[in-house]
Amino acid sequence: MIKNIKNIFGKSRNCPICNSNKFKFFLKEKIDLNLLNNFSFASRKNPEFLRHQLVKCLKCNLIYTNKPMKQEIINSLYSSADFNSSIYAEQATKAYIYGLRSVISNLNLKSHILDVGCGEGSFLKKISEIGFKNILGIEPSKLAVNYSNPVIKKKIKIGFFSNKIIKNKKFDLITFFMTLEHVPDPLKTVKQFHSSLNNNGVLSIVVHDSGSIINKMLGSKSPIIDIEHLQLFNSSSLKYLFEEVGFKKITIKPLKNFYSIDYLIKLLPIPAIIKNPLINFLIFLRLNKISIPLKLGNIIAVAYK
Repeated sequence: MIKNIKNIFGKSRNCPICNSNKFKFFLKEKIDLNLLNNFSFASRKNPEFLRHQLVKCLKCNLIYTNKPMKQEIINSLYSSADFNSSIYAEQATKAYIYGLRSVISNLNLKSHILDVGCGEGSFLKKISEIGFKNILGIEPSKLAVNYSNPVIKKKIKIGFFSNKIIKNKKFDLITFFMTLEHVPDPLKTVKQFHSSLNNNGVLSIVVHDSGSIINKMLGSKSPIIDIEHLQLFNSSSLKYLFEEVGFKKITIKPLKNFYSIDYLIKLLPIPAIIKNPLINFLIFLRLNKISIPLKLGNIIAVAYK
């Protein structure tokens, strides 16, 4: 579909969280339509190292694209995105639960919890096992939802977050993991989350940290430099966004993720002719799914309404 469209780009934009038009260039655009496929907008994929043009805001420190693809194209790519990351999703969920342990312990089991961009529902499943019943997930990829546990699948709505899809309900905890980089208007999205929380409700967001040592070292070869990402945050730009919306008691800290060895190798900026045999060798030795806890360039934010 996308290869038949002459102009894939929409309107240029200012910084999507502070609206400043003052920036410095960060990376030039690198888009090859022939390399886009059903996994290009899927989670935990093999990096293609494609990207929009990226600039860095001189006011709030956000890295963002000022030349995004048309939103209808992006929505279509997410809706048709493939899914092949159930094991990796479970590893990520383990990290999210650990990062939110103090928040979760302060909720009662009748609390209402919303997970936006929930994938196949690993986080919802784990939350339900703890004892929470009032749970809801939202996910645009039908294929991802098809991988859901049958019980959890009933708790997931297919689509994009809106007041209509949640029927104007209020929540005590809203989670948005590894997704804020992907939305066209992060300020509007976080404002919607704020209005959808009960008083003293909690919003938790996990994002890649463009300011981390590992991502700075890798530069344009970092897996966070990706065509999916319309903006990239660090601690200061994320705090700016929360404060702009009106959140209080904001904490932002590095997140310890759990990575399998094969997933770490998948992210390495090395040729496939080396990468694929190495992964196959680890599979042969049954070492590929060994999980390693690392603080490797992600941050978790918790903020109260």
